[in-house]
Amino acid sequence: MQSRHSKSILYKRVGFTVQKMYPGVCAGIIRLVNQEPVFTDMTLIPALYKQFKNITTSQSKDVYRKLVFIAVIVKLYDPVYFSEINFFFLKTGLSMYLKKEFKCSRASISKSLPVIKLHLNVYDEFRYDVEIAYHKLKSKISESVP
Repeated sequence: MQSRHSKSILYKRVGFTVQKMYPGVCAGIIRLVNQEPVFTDMTLIPALYKQFKNITTSQSKDVYRKLVFIAVIVKLYDPVYFSEINFFFLKTGLSMYLKKEFKCSRASISKSLPVIKLHLNVYDEFRYDVEIAYHKLKSKISESVP
């Protein structure tokens, strides 16, 4: 069994090798990981949901609307999560606040995240709705904050 120290040395060697062979990929991953979220205070989620309901049309189905809102919130609080690299986990506490807002279990939030990822990759209309809601919500909040 390898010790903790020998594993870290192995990871460093692999990291240096990958960095030498694929410098563009490593730079992209580092840039992606260092991406700053728009918001960090998760207590704003209920206020963001109220703003979101004002922005979106009431014609859309409730489930679809919730999926769009979850996608927007994840983009605002954890921009790395929906990246092309699929080994990132959701920011700690974000699913708890979403659970409180929608009055559902944490498991249902966790199960909806892969569905949202799939919808973002496959359906142009869903991706468009998320982008529009994201930019509208971001501009509304930036207007209200002095």
